[in-house]
Amino acid sequence: MSDAIKKLDFLLLGMPRSGTSATARYLSAMEGVFCGQEVFPVTLDHSALAMPEAFLEPQHPRWNDSAVEEVSRRKDEIRVWGNKTPTYFNGLERLRKELDDCPLVVCLRDPLAVARSYSTRATNEKDPWASWRHGIFAVGDTLVLSQVLASARDPEQILLLPHSELVKDWQSAMGRVAQHISPKNEMKFRSEAIDEINKIKKRQTNRKKVELAPVEMNAIRRIERTGLSDFFNDCGIVTLDMVQSELDEIVKKGPPHPISFIRRLCQEHPVPEVVDRAENWLKTTSRTLKRVRNEQAAA
Repeated sequence: MSDAIKKLDFLLLGMPRSGTSATARYLSAMEGVFCGQEVFPVTLDHSALAMPEAFLEPQHPRWNDSAVEEVSRRKDEIRVWGNKTPTYFNGLERLRKELDDCPLVVCLRDPLAVARSYSTRATNEKDPWASWRHGIFAVGDTLVLSQVLASARDPEQILLLPHSELVKDWQSAMGRVAQHISPKNEMKFRSEAIDEINKIKKRQTNRKKVELAPVEMNAIRRIERTGLSDFFNDCGIVTLDMVQSELDEIVKKGPPHPISFIRRLCQEHPVPEVVDRAENWLKTTSRTLKRVRNEQAAA
């Protein structure tokens, strides 16, 4: 494929259940901007994705065609392309190289709220969320994401978006996001898209959250003692370079061996399926943290 192909202009990632979907919807509600929702998985070679064709044609065996209708309708108007996959942090350095160090937006949220959301969805038989993915894995994702960010190169290209800021004033928050991913693009929202987002928000406010298991609450308290929960809540909408040293100090206060920490907690979890299915998550996480250590050593 030619070097002149139109690649993705930005990536959206972060804590699953931290506002990544809402942020993607707001971005796609802007004139001239489109953000796919988990159309492209972490493992896919993003350097070979040509816009807009990549959103219209199957790119991998588990192809998600959710973007086809909107992209088909708006492709002549869209100038800025992105994709949201929360767990992009598991291959972030490779992806940044594949996409010529494009801007990144990382959604953050209080790990306690994220863990409750994980378990709420895991215990809902009608929800497509994996039934084994309880709140304990939110703790693990928090630890992995924080380590990836603490060691990320070119942190000025990474914008942090706390969920609290998005909820407080979504227009102001999205203004900062728009300026980061495409400074030349004027922020104008399509009214019909905002109306649809408001309907989705209204439906979601009615969800009742389940209580976390004691082992999960103990893990959350361990994170809270490091200051990581406060950081995810209160760091503000800033580029990572402004707070990376602070985050690095917080990470050093956390569990020195996150894989062993989460494996032990999974073994104590009251839901047998958590133990049975934990190994795949642990293997993926182990590879991610190994890459982080190798990148730190090479820096």
